[in-house]
Amino acid sequence: MTLAFCISRFLEKIGRDNADCIRHIYVGFPIFCNLELGNITFKDQNDDEILPTIQNGCANITTLSTSRYITYPINDLFNSLDDPEIVAEALAVIDTHFRDFFPSLKDIIIEVYENDPSDFMRKQIENYGWIIITKDPIRDWNSDVSLDE
Repeated sequence: MTLAFCISRFLEKIGRDNADCIRHIYVGFPIFCNLELGNITFKDQNDDEILPTIQNGCANITTLSTSRYITYPINDLFNSLDDPEIVAEALAVIDTHFRDFFPSLKDIIIEVYENDPSDFMRKQIENYGWIIITKDPIRDWNSDVSLDE
């Protein structure tokens, strides 16, 4: 059973009226396959069917968030890029991707760890109107050391 199938079943179970009340979703940040200027491509981490399933079932999505666990590898990738044009184009491609699926989308929230992304990346992300929320690394309750160290 795929995640898209489970989401579809959930949306059927709660009914169209209730599904239309869903305003905020968490999704995986796309994984880039090619970061060549003018030819940026990605694979949707959400499975090719998840966003269309949500789009068909939830007409009023206004906020889309990505978890810091999902965006952590993306931070490393973007921070390692030397060409600001590639970063800008990659973010534009993702922005268009999300907004095409959800025309009612107002906010894209990217959760990141406290030291990520770089100042340059923060500025690029904020240029698209995305919101960056910084979260502290999770700490093990039985330890003085964070799980991320």
